[in-house]
Amino acid sequence: MIIREAKTEDAAPIARVIVDTWRSTYVGIVPQHYLDSLSFKLLTDRWQGRLADTDKIWPGWSIFVAENDTGKVVGFAGGGPSQDHGLDFTAELGFIYLLKSCQRQGTGRLLLTTVALKLKEQGHNNMLVWVFSANPNRAFYEALGAHAVVERYIDKYEGHLAETAYGWPDIGVLSRI
Repeated sequence: MIIREAKTEDAAPIARVIVDTWRSTYVGIVPQHYLDSLSFKLLTDRWQGRLADTDKIWPGWSIFVAENDTGKVVGFAGGGPSQDHGLDFTAELGFIYLLKSCQRQGTGRLLLTTVALKLKEQGHNNMLVWVFSANPNRAFYEALGAHAVVERYIDKYEGHLAETAYGWPDIGVLSRI
């Protein structure tokens, strides 16, 4: 598995990963009509813009993709300075998605630690991630040393959804995993 910085050409594979992971992971969590409405074309266009101008859209953020041995993008993750949620964390893992067929093989851990190491290089010592509270994969963060910090409700994705913030008070622990 290769972890590398995302390029503009990765927009379509990233869109495919988003749609596939949302439709396989969030059934029964996010309203089904929202999952059915996910558009590869719309997400590809959105991610082309984001990847072309990451510094303007997400200043200080880095985005990485996981590429298998055939060159297929099977996951991606990104993070940067905290989006100011009023919590004592200076950085956040904004997103991490991995195709179901590639989970439980260490790729998610590689993506997460790559983001954490980049944040550490930028001077951040801690990090949080927001996760749907009903997400069956929450144990992934806990297994990597994160602790539940707070829960909130958001009105997004055509639903009223609970999210839990998981935090690493010291992201240095991730470099030792």
